[in-house]
Amino acid sequence: MILVIGEILIDLIGKDNNDGVDLTARLGGAPFNVASNLSFLDVPTTFYGVVGEDIFGEYILKEAKKSYKLNLNIIKVKERNTTLATYIKDDNSNEGTFEFIRKNGSDYYFTKNDLSKINLSKVNLIHFGSLFLSNEFGRNNIFYFIDEAKSNKEIIFSFDVNYREDIFKGEDGYKNIYLKMIEKMDIVKFTKDEILLLSNKSTLEEALDYFSYLKLIIVTMGKDGSLAYYKGKSLFMEALKNIKVVDSIGAGDSFYSGVISSLYSKDINNLSDEDLLKALKLGSVCASKTLMQKGGTFAYKSKEDLSL
Repeated sequence: MILVIGEILIDLIGKDNNDGVDLTARLGGAPFNVASNLSFLDVPTTFYGVVGEDIFGEYILKEAKKSYKLNLNIIKVKERNTTLATYIKDDNSNEGTFEFIRKNGSDYYFTKNDLSKINLSKVNLIHFGSLFLSNEFGRNNIFYFIDEAKSNKEIIFSFDVNYREDIFKGEDGYKNIYLKMIEKMDIVKFTKDEILLLSNKSTLEEALDYFSYLKLIIVTMGKDGSLAYYKGKSLFMEALKNIKVVDSIGAGDSFYSGVISSLYSKDINNLSDEDLLKALKLGSVCASKTLMQKGGTFAYKSKEDLSL
């Protein structure tokens, strides 16, 4: 089973117009998007996250049940506010601007006590989001949980960098925080910009070598495709062409769900080129389906929905 730990929140998707901003609420949060998509790809998956005991938290609990194949372990915390993410699209393009609303937020409120109650007996892969890294309480408890899990059971650890300097609100050393998380992982997904930034290298080849201690590196490059770096070798996959993009929310999450679902039954220590190329191809198909709709969830609800 795959366990996904991280933020679940509401994406407020807006479009600027002459009269103001029209907002539409969608269920979101990168880790939840990954978990939901994995479950629809027939991978047994449990999602663990935290919401506030407020109207937004209640909405999330109701909407999350639409991922009917997903095991949900969502904690409600009375003294916390459910995290929101606003995404305002420019009137003349499909691009937009993100801003998180997370004062006293729930997304990072992972306690040692709650984490200790997670049953890992059937878990063989744990995937993490990244928003909790911006809060000392949340990241310290997650780091403790990872170290404990490593000492008790052989588990593969996965991380989507989803780098966001803005969530640290001026805190120094945020790059080192990301690097500390990456060092604990086996599989990491970067964008090309993220791996260059965090490695402090000028070329992709140098950056891949810098993180070569990882068992598997996945790099997304948008319309330029994606690659897998495994045992010193890079394998490239082109992006699908002629996709009508509605918005880009959740496309990277959907891509990674496809990759992980394809590799889930494989031995991470003995992957073939064919295994990796199939994973990248499925990831590209999944991402394309998500690009063609508004919001990051429910672009497909089975493998049969993935034909383009």
